[in-house]
Amino acid sequence: MVLAVVLSAVWGTVGYNVWAELNSGEDEEPGVEPLPGSGMAVEGTYRYEANVRDPFRYSVPQHTAKTGIAARSDSIIWVPPPFRLCAIIGTGTGRSAVLEDQRGQVFVLGEGDTLSQLRVTKISGREVYYSYIGKKEKWNLE
Repeated sequence: MVLAVVLSAVWGTVGYNVWAELNSGEDEEPGVEPLPGSGMAVEGTYRYEANVRDPFRYSVPQHTAKTGIAARSDSIIWVPPPFRLCAIIGTGTGRSAVLEDQRGQVFVLGEGDTLSQLRVTKISGREVYYSYIGKKEKWNLE
Protein backbone atom coordinates (compact mmCIF):
# COMPACT_ATOMS: atom_id res chain seq x y z
CA MET A 1 0.00 0.00 0.00
CA VAL A 2 2.79 2.41 0.89
CA LEU A 3 4.59 1.46 -2.32
CA ALA A 4 1.53 2.35 -4.39
CA VAL A 5 1.30 5.78 -2.72
CA VAL A 6 5.01 6.49 -3.28
CA LEU A 7 4.84 5.42 -6.94
CA SER A 8 1.72 7.53 -7.51
CA ALA A 9 3.43 10.56 -5.98
CA VAL A 10 6.57 10.14 -8.09
CA TRP A 11 4.73 9.60 -11.38
CA GLY A 12 2.32 12.40 -10.54
CA THR A 13 5.25 14.79 -10.06
CA VAL A 14 6.87 13.68 -13.32
CA GLY A 15 3.59 14.05 -15.21
CA TYR A 16 2.97 17.50 -13.77
CA ASN A 17 6.46 18.73 -14.73
CA VAL A 18 6.02 17.48 -18.31
CA TRP A 19 2.57 19.09 -18.57
CA ALA A 20 3.87 22.39 -17.13
CA GLU A 21 6.77 22.47 -19.60
CA LEU A 22 4.55 21.78 -22.59
CA ASN A 23 2.02 24.44 -21.58
CA SER A 24 4.47 27.13 -20.45
CA GLY A 25 3.61 29.32 -23.45
CA GLU A 26 7.20 30.35 -24.11
CA ASP A 27 8.41 29.96 -27.70
CA GLU A 28 12.00 28.93 -27.28
CA GLU A 29 13.84 27.46 -30.23
CA PRO A 30 16.67 25.15 -29.36
CA GLY A 31 19.82 26.24 -31.10
CA VAL A 32 23.28 27.62 -30.74
CA GLU A 33 23.62 30.34 -28.16
CA PRO A 34 26.30 32.95 -28.85
CA LEU A 35 29.00 33.19 -26.22
CA PRO A 36 28.89 36.34 -24.10
CA GLY A 37 31.25 38.94 -25.49
CA SER A 38 31.86 37.04 -28.70
CA GLY A 39 30.50 39.82 -30.87
CA MET A 40 28.09 37.53 -32.69
CA ALA A 41 25.29 39.58 -34.11
CA VAL A 42 23.03 36.79 -35.32
CA GLU A 43 22.17 33.68 -33.35
CA GLY A 44 23.45 30.51 -34.99
CA THR A 45 26.40 32.12 -36.78
CA TYR A 46 30.03 32.27 -35.79
CA ARG A 47 33.01 34.50 -36.36
CA TYR A 48 36.24 32.99 -37.70
CA GLU A 49 39.32 33.77 -35.66
CA ALA A 50 42.38 33.74 -37.93
CA ASN A 51 44.86 33.28 -35.07
CA VAL A 52 43.50 29.80 -34.22
CA ARG A 53 45.31 26.76 -35.65
CA ASP A 54 43.13 24.71 -37.98
CA PRO A 55 43.14 21.13 -36.62
CA PHE A 56 42.23 19.69 -40.04
CA ARG A 57 45.18 21.22 -41.89
CA TYR A 58 48.36 19.17 -41.84
CA SER A 59 51.63 20.96 -42.40
CA VAL A 60 55.11 19.47 -42.43
CA PRO A 61 57.82 21.70 -41.01
CA GLN A 62 60.78 22.21 -43.30
CA HIS A 63 64.34 21.68 -42.00
CA THR A 64 67.48 22.74 -43.79
CA ALA A 65 70.12 20.06 -44.18
CA LYS A 66 73.86 20.79 -44.19
CA THR A 67 73.78 20.85 -47.97
CA GLY A 68 71.42 23.82 -47.91
CA ILE A 69 68.61 21.80 -49.48
CA ALA A 70 65.31 21.75 -47.63
CA ALA A 71 64.64 18.28 -46.24
CA ARG A 72 61.30 17.00 -45.00
CA SER A 73 61.19 16.03 -41.35
CA ASP A 74 58.95 13.05 -42.07
CA SER A 75 61.46 11.24 -44.31
CA ILE A 76 61.39 7.48 -43.79
CA ILE A 77 64.22 6.05 -41.74
CA TRP A 78 64.66 2.37 -42.47
CA VAL A 79 64.87 0.09 -39.46
CA PRO A 80 65.35 -3.66 -39.63
CA PRO A 81 62.28 -5.85 -39.21
CA PRO A 82 61.40 -6.93 -35.65
CA PHE A 83 62.10 -10.59 -36.44
CA ARG A 84 65.12 -12.86 -36.20
CA LEU A 85 65.89 -15.91 -38.30
CA CYS A 86 65.82 -19.05 -36.12
CA ALA A 87 66.03 -21.85 -38.68
CA ILE A 88 65.58 -22.92 -42.28
CA ILE A 89 63.59 -26.11 -42.68
CA GLY A 90 63.08 -28.27 -45.74
CA THR A 91 65.20 -28.98 -48.79
CA GLY A 92 65.20 -27.89 -52.41
CA THR A 93 62.25 -25.75 -53.45
CA GLY A 94 60.23 -26.65 -50.35
CA ARG A 95 62.28 -24.59 -47.90
CA SER A 96 60.70 -22.46 -45.19
CA ALA A 97 62.17 -19.84 -42.89
CA VAL A 98 61.37 -19.93 -39.18
CA LEU A 99 61.21 -16.40 -37.75
CA GLU A 100 60.73 -15.24 -34.18
CA ASP A 101 59.43 -11.80 -33.14
CA GLN A 102 60.32 -9.80 -30.03
CA ARG A 103 57.54 -11.42 -27.98
CA GLY A 104 58.74 -14.95 -28.80
CA GLN A 105 56.00 -15.72 -31.31
CA VAL A 106 57.21 -18.06 -34.08
CA PHE A 107 56.28 -17.76 -37.77
CA VAL A 108 57.02 -20.16 -40.63
CA LEU A 109 57.26 -18.43 -44.03
CA GLY A 110 57.98 -19.78 -47.48
CA GLU A 111 59.22 -17.92 -50.55
CA GLY A 112 56.73 -15.21 -51.55
CA ASP A 113 55.01 -15.12 -48.14
CA THR A 114 54.38 -11.76 -46.46
CA LEU A 115 54.27 -10.91 -42.76
CA SER A 116 53.58 -7.28 -41.72
CA GLN A 117 55.44 -5.59 -44.61
CA LEU A 118 58.17 -8.27 -44.65
CA ARG A 119 58.19 -10.33 -47.85
CA VAL A 120 60.43 -13.38 -48.16
CA THR A 121 61.85 -13.34 -51.68
CA LYS A 122 64.30 -16.27 -51.68
CA ILE A 123 65.45 -18.99 -49.29
CA SER A 124 68.80 -20.64 -49.93
CA GLY A 125 70.85 -23.09 -47.82
CA ARG A 126 71.90 -20.67 -45.06
CA GLU A 127 70.42 -17.34 -46.22
CA VAL A 128 66.97 -15.79 -46.42
CA TYR A 129 66.49 -12.84 -48.76
CA TYR A 130 63.66 -10.45 -47.97
CA SER A 131 62.28 -7.00 -48.73
CA TYR A 132 61.06 -4.79 -45.92
CA ILE A 133 59.65 -1.29 -46.39
CA GLY A 134 61.15 -0.93 -49.85
CA LYS A 135 64.64 -2.21 -49.03
CA LYS A 136 66.06 -5.62 -49.96
CA GLU A 137 68.23 -7.36 -47.36
CA LYS A 138 69.20 -10.84 -46.23
CA TRP A 139 69.53 -12.84 -43.02
CA ASN A 140 72.36 -15.31 -42.54
CA LEU A 141 71.65 -18.39 -40.45
CA GLU A 142 74.01 -18.40 -37.47
